[in-house]
Amino acid sequence: MGTFIVGMILLAVIISIICKMIKERKSGKGGCGCGCEGCSRKCR
Repeated sequence: MGTFIVGMILLAVIISIICKMIKERKSGKGGCGCGCEGCSRKCR
């Protein structure tokens, strides 16, 4: 039972991280954490 609870907690953390990354991507923020000016990788 304890393994199931720990697994569910880890799954919730992973899902929240993925949702945060998708939300940041849709809002136009880059994944590198810096500005897009002069960046070789173009922000989308």
